[in-house]
Amino acid sequence: MGSIESTVTYGPVYFNT
Repeated sequence: MGSIESTVTYGPVYFNT
């Protein structure tokens, strides 16, 4: 989690789900 390369984004925080 916390990867900017992920597709799912929650506000200013990027999560890799």
